[in-house]
Amino acid sequence: MEEHIYSDLSRNQPLPRQYAPRDFEAEPARTGEQVTFWRDSRLSNLEVLRATFITHTFAPHTHEGYAIGVIEEGAERFKYRKAIHVAPQGSIVVINPAEMHTGEAAIQQGWSYRMLYPEIALLQRAAVDAMEKSSGVPFFPEPVIYDPALARLLSQMHAALATSSSVLERESLLVWALAHLIRRHAETPLLRFGGGDERCSGVLSRRSCDRA
Repeated sequence: MEEHIYSDLSRNQPLPRQYAPRDFEAEPARTGEQVTFWRDSRLSNLEVLRATFITHTFAPHTHEGYAIGVIEEGAERFKYRKAIHVAPQGSIVVINPAEMHTGEAAIQQGWSYRMLYPEIALLQRAAVDAMEKSSGVPFFPEPVIYDPALARLLSQMHAALATSSSVLERESLLVWALAHLIRRHAETPLLRFGGGDERCSGVLSRRSCDRA
């Protein structure tokens, strides 16, 4: 767990470039907006975020890898794949690679969430663990997922990334949690990045994991 970045947006700090477009800077925000961002150099520079936003908005942008997170409080609204989506407390948000999306508060109180930005290769590895065989690039057809047991698992894994000193533990929990996400909610198309709708018919098994 290295290269931590802590910023208080009430001080008009720009968002870390790693998860905001280059031409985008944070607008002045009310007290209470907080960002904790870091890269884990022992996990292929996995980018990890925990934040609370109230008036802050994200301009349209993309990520090279996935954006996966859990809404802990409030609700987030975002535009994705030509539709407006709202992710309430307890829901899981998944954005596929290279897909344009925005982000803003859906309610006056804003939203708090935990996010991961894993590279495609990591999801492919987790897909192999999920299927016990080689698989394609996982595609998540629904950007907002309602799965309380899985949301708890992802939140616990995210917390462990911040607190565990064991690289093996962090890596094992990360791949295990992503494998469950893939089993339950992913397909494996030949992904056409950038919003394309063409995909093959292969679908990952949605075997149930043990519920907490």
